[in-house]
Amino acid sequence: MTEAKPRRVRRTNTEVRALILQSARDLFAERGYAKTTTRDIAKRAKASEVLLFRYFNSKAELFEEAISEPFDAFMRQIVEERAAANADAGDPVELGRSYVEALYGRLLTERQLILSLITTRAYEGGLEDGTDRPRGLQHYFAEAEASLRSMYRSRGVKAEIDPALGARLAFAAVVAGALLQDWLFEGVEHAETVTEAMGRFVIHGLFGQD
Repeated sequence: MTEAKPRRVRRTNTEVRALILQSARDLFAERGYAKTTTRDIAKRAKASEVLLFRYFNSKAELFEEAISEPFDAFMRQIVEERAAANADAGDPVELGRSYVEALYGRLLTERQLILSLITTRAYEGGLEDGTDRPRGLQHYFAEAEASLRSMYRSRGVKAEIDPALGARLAFAAVVAGALLQDWLFEGVEHAETVTEAMGRFVIHGLFGQD
């Protein structure tokens, strides 16, 4: 008697769709948009390309849902958390440092999304429809600039760096640290040391104190 072959477990539509999205995130991060094909995405998800197009009309739509929309949602959540923190009483500089530390930690968990966007911009000049330019990021900068201006006013000090530029430079430093953590901080014994130093570094640059 021949042994019966194990029955293949049928995946649900939700599971297949989630696998396609995760495969897209992985490949967009590795190769950028142009060098990633829907066929490659389907293959990594162990699905057919025909099945992929049942869920997504185009590669651009897949990029939007796999990369741009999650990043926008992530940035909106950061803005909401910052607004909630600012509503609490306390020293604004101390709140700012705590926020930078929290932002750094959050960005570490979302490196794949950021890398996908950067790869597409760096190697391909961006997408024609602008879906690689996250709307949530501009909302974050507007809120961060307003928060900085409020912090300067509350402390009665004059900003040495324009708050619009300061908000972007601070974010750039935190993003770079998160993306290049393995290269920049190899040998640092405790991750908490880097996180705390990042907070102090950014606040010192914006306010001249730690």
